[in-house]
This record gives sequence, C-alpha cells and structure tokens, in this order.
Amino acid sequence: MGSLNNMTSCTINRVLLLLTFLSILFFPVHDRAMAGEVEEYSVKAAFVFNFTKFIQWSETSAVKDSGVYRVCVVGNESVIRQFDSIDGKKNGDLVVQVNPFSSTKEIKICDIIFISRDVDRALSDEIIFKVKGKPILTIGETKGFAKSGGVINLFSKNNRLFFEINPGAANSQGLTLSSRLLKLAIIVDEDK
Repeated sequence: MGSLNNMTSCTINRVLLLLTFLSILFFPVHDRAMAGEVEEYSVKAAFVFNFTKFIQWSETSAVKDSGVYRVCVVGNESVIRQFDSIDGKKNGDLVVQVNPFSSTKEIKICDIIFISRDVDRALSDEIIFKVKGKPILTIGETKGFAKSGGVINLFSKNNRLFFEINPGAANSQGLTLSSRLLKLAIIVDEDK
C-alpha cells in the first residue's frame, strides 16, 4: 500500500510540475510583466529554472558532483539582476547558483549559459563553439541561436514566449531532454 501511495504522490507531483511549466509557457508575457525588459527577464529566468527540471546532465558534468546548477548570465547588469530571482532555488537536491559572465575563460565554471540579446553575435558564436562537447546547456534569445548550435532559443510571438530546441546540440553536449519538454518546443536542426 505504501508503494502505491508513493507512486500516486510522484505522479501528482509530476503533473503539478508540468502544469506549472505549461502555465508559464502559455500565459501571455505582457500579462505577467507589467513593464518592459526588467519583468521580461524575470519570466525568462523562471523558464531557465524550469528547464532544469526537464533536462538531465551527463555523469561527467559538474552538476552531478557539486549539487549545484551554475547559471552564468551573459548580458547587461539589469538582465543579470533579474536572474537573482532564481538564485538559491532548489530542484530536488540541486540548487541554482547565478553568476555574471564576463569572459569565455569562465565557461568551465558554468552548467547553464544564458546569452541575452544585447550580447555581440561574435561573442555568442564563440561561446557556442567553446562549449561543444561539454555538458553545458546554452540558452539564447536571438534569431538563429539554436540553428547555429545553441541548445535552446527563447523568443516572443504575439505577446507569448516560446522556445526552440536543437536536440542534436543537446545530445552532443551530453544533455538528455525530457520528451515532455520536446513536445512543448519547436524543434530545429543545426545549420550545416
């Protein structure tokens, strides 16, 4: 009987988690955010946190050893401040730690790299190139980000936030994506 209750509780938790993620995904950005870029990045930070619930890092990643998702944010100071809303949040036994990112030398300390749209395209491309083959989730928000080798690209359309996923990039970086996450995404392939 105890194992049946555990399975029921686990199923309920999974359903609640999926419903929470879906509500963030399909709730209009303008209704969640009262004004401008500041609130927009709070919503995007919540997306980044929720992505951790649907992605498994490889056994060779630092996440497994440290118990920490180190989220490196590449962008201006106001963008970085909005990611403080997820700093210290827990996903099971793992905790999120947000760090500003100022140089590609810092890639080795990152498990997730969020690249905001105000970042120079050359730097974005350099980051994507340097993380190839490493268990690091790259998330951007510029047109073509996923097609150029990034794993997830966030974009707005009709006042709603959507995301593209490049499964090939995720696979080459040792990241296993939940089928539920893939069903919610627009799937893209890397430009050859």
